[in-house]
Amino acid sequence: MKKMAAKLITISSQILVVCLFLIVLFNNNTKQSKTIIVDNNNFNKMADSVSSLFKEEEMILDSVDDSIIDPLLDEDDVVVEQEEEEKEEVVTEVEDEISPTVEETPNLSIDKEPISVVTGNLTGYGPDCNGCSGITNSGYDVSNTIYYNDHEYGDVRILAADPSFPLYSIIRVSNVPNLDSFIAIVLDRGGNVGYGKGTLFDLLFATEKDPNILSLTENVTFELLRSGK
Repeated sequence: MKKMAAKLITISSQILVVCLFLIVLFNNNTKQSKTIIVDNNNFNKMADSVSSLFKEEEMILDSVDDSIIDPLLDEDDVVVEQEEEEKEEVVTEVEDEISPTVEETPNLSIDKEPISVVTGNLTGYGPDCNGCSGITNSGYDVSNTIYYNDHEYGDVRILAADPSFPLYSIIRVSNVPNLDSFIAIVLDRGGNVGYGKGTLFDLLFATEKDPNILSLTENVTFELLRSGK
């Protein structure tokens, strides 16, 4: 960078001196209206003077301490780096504003605290049970499904329950042998379902002939997560 600047200054100085020489030469021609003859000796002396001047300029430029030029170059680099950092900060701020904040959706089946908890017996039944029509007490057709799609909890199992639990109540059922805890919804009643009867809740299965259908299961935990709709 320093050498290039020195060369540019040297070339510019040479051109300037030549131009001044030509201007003086032509002015003298105009004013005196006579031919000026420059002999070889004078021209050589002039060339030697110009060359000496150029050499002095180069020596002066070469003698310039790097400590003067380098800080200027370093200062330019710092300015460029600062501009790039400012651009990166602006881009980051824009991305932060554009990117929506993602909030974790709580798992209602696990995280929600129950309204009340009862322990009782659980049995299983099918839509083809004796006296069953395949339509629950709530009017839901279960002839081809054991699930109900709830607006809040999604697909849940179907229960028949004591009338003290309003229809569409959500129950978390746990402590059932060979079954993980699951969410169910009260959509049905039953002649043998309720307090003081054979079972407190009855879980719907696809058919009465299902080999996994529950017989009377005691000490099952029922957690009320939602009462009615």
